[in-house]
Amino acid sequence: MTSRRRARLDDAVDATAVAGHDLVAAAARLALDHAHRMADADGGLVAVIAPPALARDIAREVGSGVEGLSVMTARQSKGLEFDVAIVVDPAAIGERPGDLYVALTRPTRRLDIVHAGPLPAGLEHLRSV
Repeated sequence: MTSRRRARLDDAVDATAVAGHDLVAAAARLALDHAHRMADADGGLVAVIAPPALARDIAREVGSGVEGLSVMTARQSKGLEFDVAIVVDPAAIGERPGDLYVALTRPTRRLDIVHAGPLPAGLEHLRSV
């Protein structure tokens, strides 16, 4: 793997604001991009973590059979680790206390946040690209 690729993956945290109707497509594109980059770099795991209804829609959008890519809810991700986690619509994650914390702490290398509305308290300082 080139150092340029590693630097791009290890940038830590990014937040991306999108229009509400683009949320599923934007999350799916970002997930596929990360999954392909990880595959080109000798593997790694990518997770999309979203509220249940969005997780179903994103899973349909990305399709099946993408190696190293999983789409799930925060509760389903509890106890798991991924190289890259994409948290979608964090303000809507939280069926139970602690769900957002679980979602945000799954990545070991990179966290991407894709949102259409305001970010929840504690995340509002992230600059959206």
